[in-house]
Amino acid sequence: MWECEVSTEIAAPVEAVYRYLADFPRHKEWSIGVAELEPITNGEIRVGSEFKAAETVPVKFVSFSRITALEPPRRIAWESWDNRTMRVEWAFEIEPVDGRTRLVQRARIQPTSLFGRVMLNLMRKRQVPGENRRSLDRIKATLEAGT
Repeated sequence: MWECEVSTEIAAPVEAVYRYLADFPRHKEWSIGVAELEPITNGEIRVGSEFKAAETVPVKFVSFSRITALEPPRRIAWESWDNRTMRVEWAFEIEPVDGRTRLVQRARIQPTSLFGRVMLNLMRKRQVPGENRRSLDRIKATLEAGT
C-alpha cells in the first residue's frame, strides 16, 4: 500500500467546503481524472452510495466507487476500484484554521494485480501528488469564487 497526502487552505467556511465536496456528482468539476460520474445507487447520497466513473487519467478507463464516510462538516471518505489494477481509499479532512478552512486530501493506493504494482511504482507514485494538488487548486478556486 502507498499513501499520498496534499492540503490547502481555502477562504470559505468549513460547512461550504463540506457541502460542495459531499455533492458527489460535482466531482467531475474538480477532479483531474473524472470525466463523468454516474450514480449507481438510487436516492439521496449517503454512506454506501455507489457511482460509476469515466476516468481519463492516467488513461481512459471505468472505475466504481462507494462512499464510506460522511461526517458533516469534517470528513468525507470513499473507496474506488477498477476491477483490474488498484483499489484506492480516498478521504477529505476539513478543519477550520484562523477563519479559513484547511482541506487535506488523502489517498491510500493498493495494487490488486502485478500490472497495478508495476503501474504504481513506475508512474502513479510520481503522478498522483501533482494530480491531487491540481484538484485541490480547482476546489479552492471554485469555493473562493463563491460558486
